[in-house]
Amino acid sequence: MSQENKIENVVGEISDLFFMADEFYADYIRIYNECYKFSLRKIIPIPFIFKPIDYKVHTEELSRILNELKRIELKTKHIIKRNRKDIQNLGLNNRVNMFVDYIGSFWMMLSKLESIIDRLAEQSEGIRKFPSKEHSIMLDEYQRESCIFQASRETVHSYISDSLKEHKEDLMKEMEEAIECIEEEELEKLSPEEVVNLIKLRRTRNK
Repeated sequence: MSQENKIENVVGEISDLFFMADEFYADYIRIYNECYKFSLRKIIPIPFIFKPIDYKVHTEELSRILNELKRIELKTKHIIKRNRKDIQNLGLNNRVNMFVDYIGSFWMMLSKLESIIDRLAEQSEGIRKFPSKEHSIMLDEYQRESCIFQASRETVHSYISDSLKEHKEDLMKEMEEAIECIEEEELEKLSPEEVVNLIKLRRTRNK
């Protein structure tokens, strides 16, 4: 297997896990907004308008996401361990660590948020009070982790965006080379799928 294919395999596997983890981002935003975003429905106690916040449901949902992120993190570390030699030889340490940092920072941020919402759930159920000072301290801790996570997420998305641009340029070049090998009359008969298959065939022959 060529160096290029090894890089694609390792980074591709870990990228897939990143996208699995990133799917939970929308859930995180929704939960945060439902708990903290200002809304008249949350503060006006009028029938059909007032909407109390079910903190317990949000805590359970965050707990589920945290478990999924931990599972994804373990799978990512397994891939790294299995390909450690190739990762070192191909100089992929920084790229791989970037994905690991993203998953780890996502988990840490959500764990801080879960702790806060769990305390709010206990207070709403009358189990124990959640003093505003303690709430403020925990929110500050969550905000710090949120800043770390958002920076990590931006780094990964920027890398993926740049990689897609490079891949698009390479693919266009391959298509041009493949098309040059075909007579014009034959080219007009090819469907887009057949052009892609031609590129795949050329890749196989070039390995």
